[in-house]
Amino acid sequence: MFSLVGVTALLLGFLGSTVWIRASAPARVRPQTAPAPGIPAFETEVDRLVARAAERIDARDDTGAEEAAMRAAAVDPSDARAHLLLGRVHLRRGRVEAARSSLNRVVALEPVGPRADEARALLSTMQ
Repeated sequence: MFSLVGVTALLLGFLGSTVWIRASAPARVRPQTAPAPGIPAFETEVDRLVARAAERIDARDDTGAEEAAMRAAAVDPSDARAHLLLGRVHLRRGRVEAARSSLNRVVALEPVGPRADEARALLSTMQ
């Protein structure tokens, strides 16, 4: 009987001191492995197509840029980047109405921000 009480007291003492030590210890800091700001955690199909379209625009390949931007807009119609690239390509090819439509879509999708500013600037050159 006394040994059962003794073992129980030792066990409770051990558990109590363990809880007390863990509660009073400082919180562990775990390193964050989040991606850098502005960089997605993983590259999507739309990201690849938008990058391809931008590369084609830089290389003056309007046909390839238009194709890649149209595919990106088809995969995700709510991605303003694809519509902005389409607007730039249409404007460069002289398709004013198609450019206006794409650039207005950018402003509708993202009313504020650098893409909207660029779209508004391009729209102002057409009026």
